[in-house]
Amino acid sequence: MTRTWTEAELGEALLARANARKNTVLSPQTAMFVGLKLLTASKKPTRDEVARLLCSSKCQELCYSCKGTANKVVQVYGERAISGSSR
Repeated sequence: MTRTWTEAELGEALLARANARKNTVLSPQTAMFVGLKLLTASKKPTRDEVARLLCSSKCQELCYSCKGTANKVVQVYGERAISGSSR
């Protein structure tokens, strides 16, 4: 019998095993799911990239208004974990 995991359960289980320094073997279906999630996450823009897209004035330095709006967008949709921006 195979178990069906929610995204949160799978994430928690993988982190728990990693923290315990245990190996993890994924089924082909689970590996595909994790791979697709990682690829999707790597495509998300950073807060600064969103702010540059939103800025109608094309400011040299990102303005407070555009940063604020971009923060709202990335809070809803997420952003890449590694960001060149300083918050």
